[in-house]
Amino acid sequence: MTESIAWTEHTGFAEARRRIKVCGETHSDTLDLGGLRLTRLPEELRELTWLRVLYLGGDAEVRAEPHLGYRGRQSNALRALPDALLPALVRLEVLDLAHNRLTVLPADIAGLTAITSLDLTRNEIGAA
Repeated sequence: MTESIAWTEHTGFAEARRRIKVCGETHSDTLDLGGLRLTRLPEELRELTWLRVLYLGGDAEVRAEPHLGYRGRQSNALRALPDALLPALVRLEVLDLAHNRLTVLPADIAGLTAITSLDLTRNEIGAA
């Protein structure tokens, strides 16, 4: 079992920026920003135009054992996606947005034509 870190919004955002920087340096095609308690995304994310897999939902533990539920586990709290994000990430094949507070999806999501997996579970889409 991996060590669980109790992220705050501030420390999670700093960790997201660190992970984005490492991804940019290594040119990795996968980025995991899940479980960092993010309420917004760093602008630098849209520079990773080569990404194929992006986790913005629950942490790895939530993804590995979804049957255990969400209660008390690390996730994000995104209410919206930045306007410029999706047009920049057109190579995405996997996009995990589960366990957030999204109420709507931007129209630009239709431009993600390479998507083979889109997880929107446990959001508030259509709730308003």
